[in-house]
Amino acid sequence: MKHFVRRHKKKIITGHGVIVFALLASSALNFNGGTTTVFFMPQGSAKIPVGQTTSVDININTETAVNAVGATVKYPPDMVQIVSISKEKTFLDLWTEDTAIREDDGEIHFSGGTLKPGGLKGTGTILTISLKALKPGTVHIFFKDAEIYAHNGTGLVVDRDTRSISYEVTPPTTVSAPGGVSHQPQPFTPSSDLNGDGRVTLIDVSILTFRLLGSYDPRYDLDVNGEIGLSDISILLSKI
Repeated sequence: MKHFVRRHKKKIITGHGVIVFALLASSALNFNGGTTTVFFMPQGSAKIPVGQTTSVDININTETAVNAVGATVKYPPDMVQIVSISKEKTFLDLWTEDTAIREDDGEIHFSGGTLKPGGLKGTGTILTISLKALKPGTVHIFFKDAEIYAHNGTGLVVDRDTRSISYEVTPPTTVSAPGGVSHQPQPFTPSSDLNGDGRVTLIDVSILTFRLLGSYDPRYDLDVNGEIGLSDISILLSKI
């Protein structure tokens, strides 16, 4: 092959430029020559104002048929809050364990598989994560570990690559009053919409009930009395 390239180098560069370009483009689309890759696909801007919510898909691209995947995602819990995890677009149809959010460690863990004949080959979505920005700074989200299994009946873990994502959290947007005078927005107050889906439902009540057993977090202190208790649940129930 090397001798062929040397003998026909000029012809390859000048006479077959289109073919060379196509090969390069194909290589880029196949993620490093066919390596199975797990990556984040943002659904919005890379800049998020404090208090705003955005979503990001966890995707996989593979040239080898696969049928199971497990991974742990790391994020800075002091800078962003995971408000929801959706499986609406997932190619997985069998979950080996519940998807877990470990807020204290800043981790999301998931694992599952697919019963689809032939497994997955190409690109598919695993999960969609919605997160809320808490304070300004650069947020790095990455895979702590990831295991992907080939659909060949051997339980073989395939070679894989992972890609991280970064967000820039900006200060809250200022509000312009009549006359062009800008004012900083009012200090942050807890929202009854705990999962950030635009409405207050029993899901928010479930989230708050779980927080009753955890350490104090002002985001869940709806009556701002310094503790999370039944009074906060009462406030939520009154808004459903």
